[in-house]
Amino acid sequence: MGIGIGLDLTANDFPSRRNLVQRLDPVETGSSLQSIDRKSVSQTEPGLLSFRYFSSPSTTLTIWRKVDNREISGFELRTHQYHMRPQWSKDSSIEAIH
Repeated sequence: MGIGIGLDLTANDFPSRRNLVQRLDPVETGSSLQSIDRKSVSQTEPGLLSFRYFSSPSTTLTIWRKVDNREISGFELRTHQYHMRPQWSKDSSIEAIH
């Protein structure tokens, strides 16, 4: 069973089309990620499991999960020249993105 979603952009102006592309880029990147074998991912943080995904040589996503409950502790996304790694507060919400 699957689901299909379609978009119909009837506006012909450049700003509307640019906005649509900017919203679809993260969806395209996320849907293209492939998991790297866990045995190939170094586990360097005590108490955390590292998971890594890639979609091209220039895009990688690393997720750190707590060993005891698998709750996400943090993540890092690198794509082309951009690097995003949120700073997490004590309640696990995002404080800032660098």
